[in-house]
Amino acid sequence: LPKGGGIAEVGVDRGDFSLEILNRCAPEKLHLFDMDMTRLQNRGVLEVIAQRGSPVKAHVGDSSTNLRKVPDGYFDVIYIDGDHAYEGVKRDIDAAVPKLKPQGVLIFNDYTVWSATSMFHCGVARAVHEFCCDNPWKFRYIALQSMMYNDVMLVRETA
Repeated sequence: LPKGGGIAEVGVDRGDFSLEILNRCAPEKLHLFDMDMTRLQNRGVLEVIAQRGSPVKAHVGDSSTNLRKVPDGYFDVIYIDGDHAYEGVKRDIDAAVPKLKPQGVLIFNDYTVWSATSMFHCGVARAVHEFCCDNPWKFRYIALQSMMYNDVMLVRETA
C-alpha cells in the first residue's frame, strides 16, 4: 500500500488494525468508520486521535451513510471490515467506490461465505463477486487466513 495519502477503515473494533495502518502506511489522513467507537481501546490509536492536528478522524454511525459525506475521489485505500451481512457489504461498496481516487483500491476483510466462530453466513464473498462481475474491477491480491477469514484487494481494470 502507498505511504501517505488518504485511507479509510470501515469497521474499527478495538483499533488494532488501525494502529497497523498508521504505522505501516503513515497516511496523511486516516478516517475510521464504525457504528460504535466505544470498543476502540488501542492506546496507540487513542493517543494519535488525542493529538492536536491529528491525522485520524472518527466517524460514528452507519458507515455507508458517513462515507457518502466524504468528497468523491478522496481516498487511496478503503478497507472494508464493517457489516458482514450481504446487504451491508453492498451498501458499503456502493458508498465507497465514488470516494476512491482513480487508482484507489478496495480491500475486504473476512472474504468468506461462512463464519466458523460466529456461526453465521457471511455475505462478503458474494457481494465482492457480484461487484466484480458487474463492474470493471479485478482481484489483485488475496491474503489467506487459517480459518478462511481472508482479505482481498480489488483494483480497477485499466484499458
